[in-house]
Amino acid sequence: MLEGELNDDSLSKIIDTKIHLNLEIDKDEMYWEQRARQNWLKLGDKNLAYFHICALARRKANTISKLVTEEEKDLFKTNGEADSCKVLEGIDRIITQEDNKFLLDPFQKKRSR
Repeated sequence: MLEGELNDDSLSKIIDTKIHLNLEIDKDEMYWEQRARQNWLKLGDKNLAYFHICALARRKANTISKLVTEEEKDLFKTNGEADSCKVLEGIDRIITQEDNKFLLDPFQKKRSR
């Protein structure tokens, strides 16, 4: 049949064939979707279960259940000896003697600078 010879009967057959083909494709897709769902329900998602197990093990390993202090380290205690000069060595002095005297003077209600 040539392109120019298309009539109503041949167009009708082409449309019916396309509709039948689309229905068969839909049936095939539905079959494979049902098959995949059936396999998933039967076997589960093995990768998901594996990763959940790994995450649970990692969470358990990274959990801090308690803090233990060791007596010989005493990280947060002082022996009472501190040299404030050493602490202040790295800090530049930017307050002048005059400002320091003003700051150390007793508070007065009205004072001019």
